[in-house]
Amino acid sequence: MGLKETRLASQLMIEMGMYSRFDRALQIMKNDSPIFAAAKNILAMPELAEAIDLVFLNGVLVLTEALSIIYADTFSKKDLKKLIKFYKSDIGKKFIDCSPHIEEKVMGASAKWMTEAHAEITTIVLACTSKVQDTKDKMSSAIPVSTELH
Repeated sequence: MGLKETRLASQLMIEMGMYSRFDRALQIMKNDSPIFAAAKNILAMPELAEAIDLVFLNGVLVLTEALSIIYADTFSKKDLKKLIKFYKSDIGKKFIDCSPHIEEKVMGASAKWMTEAHAEITTIVLACTSKVQDTKDKMSSAIPVSTELH
């Protein structure tokens, strides 16, 4: 990986809107942070809130740098140029615009599946537990009292 690939990867991330996506995700995490909320609202310590905010802002830079290195390691210069061209195209822009909606739907489908899978797994475990107990009961009744295992 060279400097050219890293620059192309950074340009790709700009075209993909990754900086703003990382920023939105980290802002949500920050706003859900009890420490940030306490610093801002309860402790009346704006300097602490600003310091915490800076950590999350720095996170955008750290994450985008890490991802640009991954892209530069994964794709050739030619591939990166083609990806940039795609994301600059009308369909690429549409893909970017639709991505949050698609991701939201995927997360909803994932959550629904996880809930259903958890219920199914619980049913399987309970059935298995019942079978184990039935087997223990059968073994206990099959062994004469004088030879019972301890």
